[in-house]
Amino acid sequence: LNELKGDEAHRKGDHEAAHKLWQEAEEVYLALLNNYREAGQHIKGGELFYRFMVAGRKAMARFTVARWVSRFTDLLCGYGERPARVIITCLLLILVSSLFFFAFGIQDMIYDEPIEYVPGAGWNENLRAYGKCVYFGVITMTTTGYGDIAPNTVTRPFAAAEALAGAFLMSVFVVVFVRKTIASPRPLAHMI
Repeated sequence: LNELKGDEAHRKGDHEAAHKLWQEAEEVYLALLNNYREAGQHIKGGELFYRFMVAGRKAMARFTVARWVSRFTDLLCGYGERPARVIITCLLLILVSSLFFFAFGIQDMIYDEPIEYVPGAGWNENLRAYGKCVYFGVITMTTTGYGDIAPNTVTRPFAAAEALAGAFLMSVFVVVFVRKTIASPRPLAHMI
């Protein structure tokens, strides 16, 4: 209730009252979280932890690095309580990367030919090329790299950035997955 009242006060422009209400909400969530954890109800405790973190972020000063990092963490993995967000982020990374590779080209190392969008080619040929770009996006994101396809000069920095982001996302997924698995007696039922 305090969090909702804080949101309403913020919309009305009363930022001081909103800040106070969000801090009170944060304290309530923390007290409830501790009670649920002591009772062994980790699933409900996980949801309260998420609400605690959101209320804490709202109470932070606007336009600060800490608030942006907190918001990014929420979007990426829901403060460790939303593993599906990590999977969605991985899929989005693959989609964006494959579109970039399709637009700017990659190199087929086996047949020594470029793989890219060709305006005059038929949709079937371009679809096949896009499929190879998706494949390259997946193996780059997972840092597998078989060597059958490589980035060209233009796409090389983007492929390196995707590999770094992919390694980071894989480690985040493992941490979130393990956290949810350990905290829950029925881990897969409450993963999403």
